[in-house]
Amino acid sequence: MKNENTKPIKFEFLRINFDKILTDHQKDYCILHPEVETHQAIDIVFGQAHQAYLDQIKHHCMPKPADENAVSEKDVMLKQIIYLDRNNSSDCWPEISKAIESGIGKQSSKTFKSVLILPEQHPDFNPSLYNHLNHISP
Repeated sequence: MKNENTKPIKFEFLRINFDKILTDHQKDYCILHPEVETHQAIDIVFGQAHQAYLDQIKHHCMPKPADENAVSEKDVMLKQIIYLDRNNSSDCWPEISKAIESGIGKQSSKTFKSVLILPEQHPDFNPSLYNHLNHISP
């Protein structure tokens, strides 16, 4: 017997790529300032690119307004996957988490799940050689 409450699932995938954002900012800066070397431009625009990355995270985590042309929520269950593509260090995770929470806002229930993908460590890796624990990539 078919469950009448079952809806088809629609998946949306979005990738927010920090390297692309940084490169775009660097290129724009070099166009305006051709005398500046590429590596110097990256250092100059890094903070702006980081903020643009956080702004995109926040924007895409916000609930979407109803679109007349979109399939109704009554018809499908929407699942959104946002891939935050960045070689992160633990110092920027609090800001990323804050951007996610700020975008989601005050919801009566938690409607999201965070998944962290880490690279596999080499068998010779010795964590005791480090003074400080890096929670993202020890």
